[in-house]
Amino acid sequence: MALRFARGVAAAFMREMAAAGVDNVTLRQSGCAGLCEQEPMITITDADGAVYHYGLLEDKAKVHAIVQRHLVGGTPVAEYLIKSA
Repeated sequence: MALRFARGVAAAFMREMAAAGVDNVTLRQSGCAGLCEQEPMITITDADGAVYHYGLLEDKAKVHAIVQRHLVGGTPVAEYLIKSA
């Protein structure tokens, strides 16, 4: 199922986090970050202040992988991170 819009991505993250028992993460809505070609996207800032930008989150499998591997497992999902030039 395609998650083409930010609301669909946010809803998918909320469902995945609830299913995984992740309750220490807050989702916040934001405006354009200047990376429109990477939308829909999400930014994760960890407790140490490290920032991870994930882009092109057009399907549930990517959302599931990010929740399970990054939020639950603590390992960023390298293949979905936005690469800086």
